[in-house]
Amino acid sequence: MKRRESYTSYMASTLEYQESAQIEPARLTMLVVMLRSGDKSVIGEIIKGHYRMVAAIVGESYSKHRIDDVMGVALLALTEATTNASTRLTDNNITPYITSTVRYAIKDY
Repeated sequence: MKRRESYTSYMASTLEYQESAQIEPARLTMLVVMLRSGDKSVIGEIIKGHYRMVAAIVGESYSKHRIDDVMGVALLALTEATTNASTRLTDNNITPYITSTVRYAIKDY
């Protein structure tokens, strides 16, 4: 995939992307509170709720690498950020932490 438009079309057709929806702020806060208290069962929902944001970051920071590779790096960073959030967050605002982790991973790649 050489162009962003074709990648956006591809992402829109995938099942994970279609099922992912932005989590409402109150629900996200509740999920993060549960995550910080040690409940690992909420990780999947937090990750799914941030798929679209990660795809947008990949789209705007496309580099010389294949976009599939960059998306893989970004999704791995999303997973790591969500998993590590319980020990690294000082508040319940996880989205900026995920954003910076994903951007740094893409830049470092």
